[in-house]
Amino acid sequence: AGPWVDLPHHERTMLGMVVASVREGEEPAAVGQLVAHPRVEPMELAGFDEKAMSQFLQTPNVVRRLLRATGGNPEELLALIDSPTVGVDIILGKRLDAISAEGQRLLAALAALGRPSEAGLVARIAGVTSLAQPLSELLDRGFLVKSVQDGEVLLRPGRHRFADAMYEKLSRKDRESLHAAVVEEYRGSRGLASQDVAYHAVRAGDRNVAVTAALESSMILEHTYAYEAATTLLEDALPLADTLQKVELHQRLAQLYSHVGDYKKALASAKVVLEVHPEDLEAQLVVGKLQELAGELDAAAARLGKL
Repeated sequence: AGPWVDLPHHERTMLGMVVASVREGEEPAAVGQLVAHPRVEPMELAGFDEKAMSQFLQTPNVVRRLLRATGGNPEELLALIDSPTVGVDIILGKRLDAISAEGQRLLAALAALGRPSEAGLVARIAGVTSLAQPLSELLDRGFLVKSVQDGEVLLRPGRHRFADAMYEKLSRKDRESLHAAVVEEYRGSRGLASQDVAYHAVRAGDRNVAVTAALESSMILEHTYAYEAATTLLEDALPLADTLQKVELHQRLAQLYSHVGDYKKALASAKVVLEVHPEDLEAQLVVGKLQELAGELDAAAARLGKL
């Protein structure tokens, strides 16, 4: 089970390799944990040397682009090389601004969905009623490509940077609206016990759906031993929760962290529950046992001795 799978399908399991790149100095916090995994092999990439640059400049796609930009005039080419460097983000921003409004909404909706998706679904999330023209525009310009998965034609970004940049250009309110549309779409077909519903409800700011879906999904994930995915959903829902909902979330977190032997995190969640219900004997017992498991022996003996 992974971040987008509610139940594993062993008959469809296959070996695979994931390749990802990140710029030095722009690494997300999770990269450090990922690199520490025994099955991950980090590789440092450098810029082109003279030979590699020569080969790159002779590739047909680059030659065509240089011809379009300079008309084949050597002086224009040299002027282009000598001109001040324009950042990739600025160039990308201009390319995105040139897309029609409907095309921009489709690209942002696909980024919100976070996975290859059927064109009709993307259009419904984006609120685009006439799909043919903006879809053709995005496909022709390389912002989207079609792929076939399990016999179904799906859309995916030509490069994830395109869709992510379009998503980031949206206001917070517009991003929340996209995720709210995804929640409504998925609730009808999957119910609340869905990782996807929980994930998007959190990003839509829908407190009640986010908490309920996270709690119900964590049950399914626990049965498939996907403890990390379960705790991530619950932790994501915490900032939205009210006091009583926080108690429910922390009770589940204490259980799940205990299952994987992370007793310090389990204890931290159990203490939150006890703070809200200081007279609850069961909550006191849970904290005492977790203190013992976390190595806080004196505190555990003092607490358990009073029960």
